[in-house]
Parts: sequence; C-alpha cells; structure tokens
Amino acid sequence: MQSESIRRSIQPTDAVPTLLGVLQTPGIQRIFVHDYAAVDVPSLRYSPESMIDRYAERALVMAQRGDIVVVLDPVDANYLSYLDALGVGPGTDGVVALNTVPSSSGSPLRSGALMTRLALDNTAIAQVAEHVDRNRTSKLNPYFASQTMPSVHRNLQLQLGYEVIVEAGSVSAANLANRKDAVRSAAQMLRVPTADGEVCSWGSSDSACGAPRHALMQAIARHRGSTGSVMIRGAWSMHGVDNLVVADGQVDVDGLQSWLAQRKHLRSFLVETLVPLVASPNLQLWISDDGASVEHLATTNQRLDAASAYRGSESPHTTKLAADLTSSAMSLGRWLSSIDYRGPLGIDFIETIDRNSGKRTHLLAEVNGRINGATYALALTERINQIRTTSLQSSTLAWITNTDFTVRARGFGELCDTLGDLLYTHASPSGVVPFNCGLLPWGHVHVAILAATVEDAQTLERELIARVSAA
Repeated sequence: MQSESIRRSIQPTDAVPTLLGVLQTPGIQRIFVHDYAAVDVPSLRYSPESMIDRYAERALVMAQRGDIVVVLDPVDANYLSYLDALGVGPGTDGVVALNTVPSSSGSPLRSGALMTRLALDNTAIAQVAEHVDRNRTSKLNPYFASQTMPSVHRNLQLQLGYEVIVEAGSVSAANLANRKDAVRSAAQMLRVPTADGEVCSWGSSDSACGAPRHALMQAIARHRGSTGSVMIRGAWSMHGVDNLVVADGQVDVDGLQSWLAQRKHLRSFLVETLVPLVASPNLQLWISDDGASVEHLATTNQRLDAASAYRGSESPHTTKLAADLTSSAMSLGRWLSSIDYRGPLGIDFIETIDRNSGKRTHLLAEVNGRINGATYALALTERINQIRTTSLQSSTLAWITNTDFTVRARGFGELCDTLGDLLYTHASPSGVVPFNCGLLPWGHVHVAILAATVEDAQTLERELIARVSAA
C-alpha cells in the first residue's frame, strides 16, 4: 500500500499524449455522470433493469483525485477503501450517491436513470454542486451526449452560477458519431477502408410488410463475396446486440424475419462481407474543448465473441499496421471535430488478410462517440503504473480485461476472499483489479488482469476462472 504523498503525486511527466495526461490536466475538476442507459439502445436490456444504473460506478477507475463521480446508489464501502488504498479514483469524498437523500416522505428519491434524475430533480443537482471545487474549471463528463444531457448541463450551470464545459460536444454530433450508416459513408468519403457492403434502409410504413426482409436478402446475395458469409449490424446499436452473422450463404428466412421483428425500432442496417478476423484494434482519441486538437492516446485490441460482441480488451497491441490505423483514425477524428464532437472517442477497426494480395490490411468497424470499455482499463492501468513509477517500482507491462465475468460473490468483501492472493496490490506488478463492482449483487463483475505480457495475463485469467468456479 502507498503513502498519502505517493497517492497524491498525480502529475504526468511523459511528453507522449496519454489518457492520464488528459485526465490530470491541472486546474480541472471533472464531474463523471456515466449513465449507461443514456445511449438508449432498445435491444440492450438487462433483467432486472436496475442493473443498468449500476454501470455508472465504472467511472470510479477513470476519475482522478478531487474529481466527482455521480451514481444513484451508494458504492460498497469495502470497494471504495480498496481503490483508495491503491490511489485510484476520486477518493471517498468524491462519490455522490443520489439515493442517499430522502424525499419529504422519508423514502429515497428514485426517478429513473441517472441523467434523467439530474435533469428533473433540483435536489440531486444541488447535491452534486455541493462537491464542486469552485476554484477549478468544472467539466461535465457524460458517458454519452444524450438528449437529456443539455438539461443536466443547464441545471448544473444554474446551480453553480458559472459556465461548465461539456466533454462530449453537441447531441447531434454524438448521435452522428454513433450511427454506423453515417460513419460508413464518411469513411468512404475520407478514403478510410471499409468492408465490401452497403446500407439497407426503409421507412416506417415498410416495416409492416416484407420489405425489410427482402431488402436484406438481396443485400446478402450481393455481398456474400469470396467468403460466402455476411455480417448484418443495426445502424444504431452497441455491444453487438444487433449483430447477425449469415454464414456459408445459408439464409434462414423465417429466422431472419423473427430477428427483424424484435428490432422494429431499427430501420437501417449495414450488410457487409464477413472477412477473416486477425485482430480488432480500438484506437482511443481525445478531441480538445475547442476542437483544434485531436490526439491519439492509445491502441488496444478488443476481445470479441463469435457475434463480434465486446468481451474485453488487451494491451499492448503490436501490429505492422499501426501507422495506417492511426492515419485512418485521425481522419475520422478530424471529421468529427469539424461537426462539433468533443472529448473521448473510440474508433474500432478489424485487421484481416486481403484475399488478392495476401497482405494484412485494416477495415473500419465502427466509431464509439462516447466512453468505451477500453477507456476505463486505460485510465486504471496508466494510474497504477504512474504510482508504481513514483515509488520506484517496476511497471506492469500488459493487461487484459474480462467484461463477461460471473461470480458467486455478492459483495466486494466476499469477492476478495475468493480472489485471495490474486487480488492486485502494489506489492507486485501483476494481479486482478475488479471494477464495475456495482454489478456484484447480480453475480457480475469486470476485471482488469495485470501482468508482464498479454500471454501471462491470459494464464492468470485461467487461474482466476478456475478459482472462482471452485469457490
């Protein structure tokens, strides 16, 4: 465990742009409101739905000392103590749990999702304002710039009486950044490589008939290509919940119709040739408040399941395509900056083998105009390495995350008992750091696994899974 002087030593020294360098800019206090439901993807449903509200806790590993993290329900005190001992997060005084404030009836106020609560409840906004350091510049850092965000921004400024900067840009820019159909069109204009394919769209009046199915069937036939398979993706979606693979040219017409019937809210889909996947790099960018600077902060590799749904990240990602990937990502970043997008930006690619040349090449997958899964792990591991460097300890050189991890533990203390010596402390450069621990009451948790190499982290992950399974 580290001393208070070490834990407070947070000023970056590297000249190369890093996420931590952005997050630790002097004179800034960030207010993290990471409402996972703000993106409003109807296909993305959890049972019970209150689990969605707990995702806001992920911001704890991104926040720095003196920042504010807003959540609905109180955070497990044992978990806060663990982060505090590591020197990670805003500190225990930086967490604002809105459901600790009683209403006039004496019961907790509960008015929907986190952003909705802040848009409608002046008491909640006042509670956040009480933690604001008026000697620093205030920045509202949302998970996503939703339609509700301007109301939250306005309420917070009224409560404080001065300007608050939003690290997301306009609602329209964020909406465009997350639309796969619009981004595909922009990428082609910018000469960023995309898979062979097309966008299929139809009007609301067509949804009641067979037009969507027929349109997709025709697009599938056009883009089976040399692989014989296609990937269908909803234009407004995330986490792979609206992905469908049609393999080996076999189309289950009834199955396709049933799949579409569950997605009547979507009227645009990408249909693209499915190519062999070698890697799935994610490039983390950050666009300055004035839009003048677009910085590439890191490249990680995504861990995807068979449906191309995100299940974690790994770093470092070494590839001969690094320069090409950065060039494509920066082109998209500058385009988004020109339409008023600001703040954190994730751009996903796939690395594949070109059938004609036999060489490795990259293709755009999508843009995450929001915080994404790798952002949290980057902030966490960069902070841990900063502390290790300050205390003259060796850095942890690699990490992986697992965001599809289930456990029997229902609290952080119980989880620590299960993890035992696998739990990360600064005594060793390797170990397991749990995060998103608000999901523990439902038997879920995310983990970052630190080690000397990605392969060592994977070995540690297997040991972790075996230990949790035996618990």
